[in-house]
Amino acid sequence: MIGRKLEKQLRSSKKRFVSLGDTHTSFFRPGWETADLINADHIVDFRSQCLPFADQTLDIVHSSHVVEHISNESGLHVFKEIYRCLKPGGTLRISTPDMDLLLDRYRSADWQFFLEADGQYILSRVIRGDLSPESILLHNRLVGWFASYSGRLDTAGGPIVDLQTVENKLTTLSKYDFRDWCVGLLKTERTYAHIHLYDYDELHMSLMKAGFSTIYRSTYRESQCDAMMNPPIDSQKHQIYSLYVEATK
Repeated sequence: MIGRKLEKQLRSSKKRFVSLGDTHTSFFRPGWETADLINADHIVDFRSQCLPFADQTLDIVHSSHVVEHISNESGLHVFKEIYRCLKPGGTLRISTPDMDLLLDRYRSADWQFFLEADGQYILSRVIRGDLSPESILLHNRLVGWFASYSGRLDTAGGPIVDLQTVENKLTTLSKYDFRDWCVGLLKTERTYAHIHLYDYDELHMSLMKAGFSTIYRSTYRESQCDAMMNPPIDSQKHQIYSLYVEATK
């Protein structure tokens, strides 16, 4: 009887860390579990399903470059589920493409930024003939970050639009309406990659709606949680264009 009680106490006291949207091959970190659609410790379609964890059982949830691939409604569902699963004092860390940064770099005609972000990859696809040469143009790189297709031959390739149209939309639409316009260009017969970019304000609001009250903007490889710092959890390849946010239950 005493042995079972001790075992239960030890099991309940063990910290649980989960990387949401990662597989065995995309994320390996001792002591962490993964949850994704395939090839993960926990198989779940978190866009609509409940996370496979009991209430208040997780200490940390990490989600890197996932939320931009699901709708705003699905994102709110995920945040609510994460909030449910976190223990009091538990932390969620999110990294995702920064809408404001991308718009700022485009308006500054910062080709070097877009080249470092994904331009070299897009250029290699153009050279191979997988993508149109117009894909590498600066305005189409912006559109491609806001709305893009998924697939072996065209990952990160977005709709092709003429410069005048993009400039007109940027002038006449809010940044959120511009995002929605870009997504509306995607062809329904294709599978999608980016469909909902966030800025800090919108992400903050969604996390508040999910129940989080302590939310702050973090930075690359900086966190209040030791488990995300030793070693650093953020991927270097995402640094240049990412928004980092942490929320505590």
